Amino acid sequence: MAIQPFSYARKKKILVLISRGGGGHRSAGEALQEILGDSYDVEINYVFQDILKSVDTLHFLTQGKFTGEDLYNFLLKNNQKNLLRWMINHGKKVMRSAPIKKAFDRFFEALPELPDLIISPTPMFNYGAACSAQKYDIPFLILPTDLDGSTFLNGFPDMSTHVNFKLALPYDDQEIRSRTLENKKLRDDQICVTGFPVKPSCTRKYSPHEKEQIRKAFHLSSSHKTVTLIMGAVGGKLLLSHLKSILALSPHEHGLQLELNVCTGRNKKIAAKIDYYLISNGAHRAPTGAYVMSSGMIIHVRGYLSNLAELMAVSDLVITKTGSCTVNEAIYLEKKVILDNTEQSTARYFAWEEFNIPFVEKYGLGLSFTDARQLPMLIASLLKYPEKSGTLLERPPFEENLRALVQSMLGE
Repeated sequence: MAIQPFSYARKKKILVLISRGGGGHRSAGEALQEILGDSYDVEINYVFQDILKSVDTLHFLTQGKFTGEDLYNFLLKNNQKNLLRWMINHGKKVMRSAPIKKAFDRFFEALPELPDLIISPTPMFNYGAACSAQKYDIPFLILPTDLDGSTFLNGFPDMSTHVNFKLALPYDDQEIRSRTLENKKLRDDQICVTGFPVKPSCTRKYSPHEKEQIRKAFHLSSSHKTVTLIMGAVGGKLLLSHLKSILALSPHEHGLQLELNVCTGRNKKIAAKIDYYLISNGAHRAPTGAYVMSSGMIIHVRGYLSNLAELMAVSDLVITKTGSCTVNEAIYLEKKVILDNTEQSTARYFAWEEFNIPFVEKYGLGLSFTDARQLPMLIASLLKYPEKSGTLLERPPFEENLRALVQSMLGE
């Protein structure tokens, strides 16, 4: 009697389209992989590099040695506001639906097997991609990684006729809906609220015991207030400037004991500069590697952390740039934020980041600063007298809602 080999049912394939521009899209891709990876075959695709090379002028001119994403990140790191504004406006024109649809058609035709669902947490190109997806009868989900998601609907007509297409909004907020849609009209069944695409580590509730263990792992004292300074994947140059302003704070004058985490990520150059500055200004090294200032403030300079969410979870306050990813991670972790709205801030030239400031202030989630010299006063104020939230912001359970939405779009 022949024994039939046991066969496993094929996992449905989800194609996630992300960009190398900034760090938010990669973080969203990792969140989707973590949440959906057990049930589906999740493929992360760097869409501009892999599918849309034909619409990237720099990629063509340099034969792939330098791309539009490379230029974007270079300008971002060097705070080239005017050039960034030009690049964004130029990008909106370049990302026309016809050539994008053609590029996606070629991509799909070359695949041995089509994906069962496409998720895009990346802006600019989605209309052309959605047109191609409809041609091949592939459901398409746009998952904005900005509260103002208008760039994710770039090129969409006033009225969308797509069938299996959905837009997922992060919160049930009328201003978010209005800013994202602008004058475009989607059917009610095409819009849903899922929550912001954060990793499960940002949505879980940490017990007091877990928090104490995390603090021990990071060499943080339970008797101190903890402030964490994060300027993102491309914001390293502002770290030292902001740190210098924070060091003007004398914790004891405010009855505080204070520890500060300065997160440098993979930027070893800025970490070395911070080390030199602190030692030059009288800091001495503790056995844990921390810097102790004459004011009593303790500074921890931390490189890349795969468990950054855990550090944020045990922080009392997060100081960060206006990028939506870190802001919303802090929101889900229920941490107060102080947002950088200085002249060097990306909020000054990215309208979608500018929107995050009044949003945070409207819901009593934190404050912003236009001059780094305001930081000592803001830190002391929020640590001693935490603002009570104004209008309550409901944080939708992203993991649960995403799973349900994916199942619905796949007809499961």
